Amino acid sequence: MDLLITFLEQKTGFNLNNRNQEKIVSLLIGRMHSIGMDTQQQYLNYITSLEGNKDLENLICDITVNESYFFRNTDHWHVFQNFVLPQLIKTKKEANKKSIKIWSAGCSTGEEPYTIAVNLCESSYVLDNFEINIFATDIDNTALNIARKGLYTSNSFRGDNNHLIDKYFLQQNNKFKLKQNIMDMVTFERLNIISSKGFPLRFFNCDIIFCRNMLMYFKPETQSKTVKNIAKCLNKGGFFFLGHSESSLARNTNLNSIHHCNTFVFQKTDKKESQRKIQIEQLESIEQKISVLDRQLDSVSTHSMSNPEIYDPQIKEKTKKNIVKRPEIKSYKDAFQSYLKEDFQYTLKILLSKEKHTSLNIEELLLCALCYINASAFERAGIYIQKAFKKSKIVPEIHMADAMQKEAIGDIDGAVKANQAALFLDNFFFAALFRLGHIYYTAGDRGKADKYFKNAINALKKDQEKRVQLFCGNISFKTLNDICKQLMQP
Repeated sequence: MDLLITFLEQKTGFNLNNRNQEKIVSLLIGRMHSIGMDTQQQYLNYITSLEGNKDLENLICDITVNESYFFRNTDHWHVFQNFVLPQLIKTKKEANKKSIKIWSAGCSTGEEPYTIAVNLCESSYVLDNFEINIFATDIDNTALNIARKGLYTSNSFRGDNNHLIDKYFLQQNNKFKLKQNIMDMVTFERLNIISSKGFPLRFFNCDIIFCRNMLMYFKPETQSKTVKNIAKCLNKGGFFFLGHSESSLARNTNLNSIHHCNTFVFQKTDKKESQRKIQIEQLESIEQKISVLDRQLDSVSTHSMSNPEIYDPQIKEKTKKNIVKRPEIKSYKDAFQSYLKEDFQYTLKILLSKEKHTSLNIEELLLCALCYINASAFERAGIYIQKAFKKSKIVPEIHMADAMQKEAIGDIDGAVKANQAALFLDNFFFAALFRLGHIYYTAGDRGKADKYFKNAINALKKDQEKRVQLFCGNISFKTLNDICKQLMQP
């Protein structure tokens, strides 16, 4: 069945080699026999003809994964309500624009776009002041028909917002029917997201796009291409939601990642490189200010020692205002807390200030390196990694930072070796296992990827919380565990 499977992969983007092959082959044989065809070529000719178009649609429906429920990935909805909407409203008001356009791509049976509508209804200001346009698309007509009916079972309610059921649903026997005002907010349409024809013009100029938990079923080369194509439909400054396991697909695009409420959302900009330069310039400015302050402190100290009169009680009061007070050097704990809040500039300010007066230890050098990596100042990151290596070559965290820096600059072979060195020193190092899994996943080697993700899940039970936070941020252990599971083959 290789001929038919290859055709379906090209048509849908799905990576069918990672599915249950026996089930897919059985499905194809059953469909061929039901219409009296014996060969793959005969059936392929049929489903690509006008006569067989309906059968092709039904076949696609049968191989589509329709796993969806209301308020899936709760963190995303906190970001949507508390960060994205306020930012978007501010931008709209400044531009004197009165419409908001949202696209739910790969909407399945409709729970996601209806969740968007419910969230907007919870914000009366948005409904009262803006024209709302929510449209939702999927390749599966059967799923879309379910979405248009707005009738759901209890299986569609697995999130943390079930208190909204009484407010927005009517109970019909053992099912739940969406109220008509919510249903009227969403327009459904069939769309093949990887169509070579591109998207119709009505799909452009979106303010927010949701494309979650669909791309993970695609082949790696299709994933990246699809993200870039969908991102073209966003307005500048618009927001893009990807599934937790799909966040890395925003790399090498004009989407900047924003970490908020323990998850990521992406914002479109045409000035990604210039923003990176601004970040680096800001870091340089901090270093320069610290250097100037240090020279002032040295000057005051020298002046005080060479002028005994400064200690004369009669002169002391007059000179007090001219003395530059040496700032209190904050602790590593302060720097680490600032780092977890993603305030990398302030973290560096603390550490570089200390470095002017004393040598940094390995922990502090690593934190400097990670701040520079997050600010895309990769050369500076490398300098601090080498400083750490001079102190010790058997600390696994240094090798992990080295791996991150190498991966960021595109040295994937070097990143693999550095991650493996970290694991040689500590085989329960979650971040190293996860990054290796992700590297092999991106490269299409699902066998190796699954091995590392499985080991990462086990390591998460034993790794130190502080170390996981250092390399993964404030993402919860449960979310990290879920990401690993989602990235593994079904």
